[in-house]
Amino acid sequence: MNNKNIKAIVVGISDYSAYDNVPDLPYSGYDVLAIVHGLINGLHIDGMNIWGKTRNSGTMTKESFLEGVKLFLSDTTPADTVIFYFTGHGATIDGRHCLAFSDGYLETQSVIDLFEQMHVRKRLLLLDCCMSGNFQIEKWTDSLTDEGTAVLASSQPYELAGYDKDIMVSKFTLFLCVAMLNPNHIENGRLSLYWISCDVAYQAEQYNKTDPGIPQHPVLKSNLKEDIIFEVR
Repeated sequence: MNNKNIKAIVVGISDYSAYDNVPDLPYSGYDVLAIVHGLINGLHIDGMNIWGKTRNSGTMTKESFLEGVKLFLSDTTPADTVIFYFTGHGATIDGRHCLAFSDGYLETQSVIDLFEQMHVRKRLLLLDCCMSGNFQIEKWTDSLTDEGTAVLASSQPYELAGYDKDIMVSKFTLFLCVAMLNPNHIENGRLSLYWISCDVAYQAEQYNKTDPGIPQHPVLKSNLKEDIIFEVR
């Protein structure tokens, strides 16, 4: 596994002025900065392979997202791994979880399906929003070059996602960044998604003890044939 074959899409939505009774999320910009720091300095992903990190306005429409993904990933190969990170509002509408963009909702399942249709080696989706655990991962049975998809979500289908007000970063993104930068899980110069997810779950458990009023329990679902490995040393 070569980190040069990893591409990441980072989306942080803070502008929800087009919605009725939906507050803006002023901390989303800090989430973006934090996750990009974790991707570059923790997972050693080339900054040139990260799309969206310069979008500081906090505004992204559904169309600009879909067009941006298509353009950015137009040169992917079966050897590539794609990471998608989202921070913003999430909601369950008619039993279906949705990601809230600046001009409306996209069903989370449709976004997962979008990435699963890409003929790349592996896919990792990181969803930081309320009720984000309300999704499904089907068994992947396409070509032999496809090794599957993993989704790590911030909360159970019935839970809200919150921020750490002291550092102005969402709790799940904080857990992710700490896990990405934690040297204790590096084995033979490699850091695995397995250990990242374990670290995130442990941090959430500890945080819930200090903030029991708004608990979060991250959700990992995967049909990966093999774990995602990052070369970090």
